[in-house]
Amino acid sequence: MPVRAQTAFDIEQPCALIAGIGLQAQALPAEDLLRTLFGLTRAEIALTEKLANGQTLTEAAEVASISRETARTHLKSILRKTGTRRQSELTALLAGLTVVRPG
Repeated sequence: MPVRAQTAFDIEQPCALIAGIGLQAQALPAEDLLRTLFGLTRAEIALTEKLANGQTLTEAAEVASISRETARTHLKSILRKTGTRRQSELTALLAGLTVVRPG
């Protein structure tokens, strides 16, 4: 995925974003990364984090004190913005996001 280094990370060196899917547990990408790459809102990031940590949409909605329909609306927006079609694809994408900066 192309990354504009100067805008996204305030560096002037080339950088790359590598998405890989592995079986080991991965930490959720930083909130700023999700906002920069996909344009997610705070509410969408909060829902994304819950889903990436294994909660169902219903569980995530309950924890966030929002209706299931509101959570569904957020999820549809998240899927559209990330170019994924299913929650499982979203989780796999998030699990594989890594920022590589030249050393």
